[in-house]
Amino acid sequence: VIGVLKAAKPTRQALVITGHYDTYGILPSMVDGSIHAFSPAMVLSLARGLSLYRDTLQRDVIFILDGAEMMGGIGEAAVVAAFGPADAQVSISRRIEGELAENTRSLRHVDACLDLMKDPLFLSDPEVTLRDLSKLDQGARAFLDAQTATVLNTLVFESGEQVLQAKLAIARAGNFVSSGPLYDNLQKALAYQNAFKAASSASVATLLEKQSGTIASTDIRKRLQERIGKLASYHRFKQGRLESDRSIHELA
Repeated sequence: VIGVLKAAKPTRQALVITGHYDTYGILPSMVDGSIHAFSPAMVLSLARGLSLYRDTLQRDVIFILDGAEMMGGIGEAAVVAAFGPADAQVSISRRIEGELAENTRSLRHVDACLDLMKDPLFLSDPEVTLRDLSKLDQGARAFLDAQTATVLNTLVFESGEQVLQAKLAIARAGNFVSSGPLYDNLQKALAYQNAFKAASSASVATLLEKQSGTIASTDIRKRLQERIGKLASYHRFKQGRLESDRSIHELA
C-alpha cells in the first residue's frame, strides 16, 4: 500500500516512512494482532498529521505499508531494492523493465498452452494435437516441450521407487533370481521407467506419435495441465510484484 504526500514545490528528494501490516501465528484465532497493528496505525497517523503541513513541506513524503515482514523482512527488502541507491536509478529501472518483459513473455506462453488444454482431444487425438500445436509460436512451443519434459522426468524419478522395491524384493529372497514373479516384477518396473526415459527428450509431437500409450497410461495431460496452471499462478503473482516495484521506483 503506497501513498504520497507531495511537497508544495517539485523536488527530487523524499522522506520514506514504512511499516508492515502482517503478523504471525499458528492459529488465526490466536494471532497477536494488537502489537503489530501499531505499525500501520503509526504510518497512518503520521500521514494524517503531516498532511496538515502540506504547504510547508520541503520534500515529498512517501508512506509505504508492506507485507512479509514476518518472513525475514522480504517486503521491506523489496521496497529498498525497488528504490535503490541514488546513483543506480537507471540500472534498477532497466532491471525491472527487463524482468517485466521476460515475465510478460512467459505469461503469454503459459496462457497459450492453457488455451490448448481446453480442447479435450489435445494430447489424445494426433490430428487435433498437431493442429493445435500449429497455433503456437516458436517460444510457446519450446515452453510446452520443456514443461512436458519436466513432467516426464518427474515420472522417471517416481518410477525409480518401483524399481527399487522390485530389487529389494529379490534381495530379500536371499539369492539371485532370474525367473519367476519377482524377476517379472523387476522387468516390468524397468520397462515402465525406461519408457519415460526414452520419452523425456521428445517433443510433444514426437511423443504423441511414438509414445501415445505412455501418454494414455499415465495421464500426462492432467499432470501437464496442473504444472502449467501452477506456473500461471506464479507468473501472475510475479507480474503484480514487478509492477509494484516499478511503481515504487518511479517515486524515487
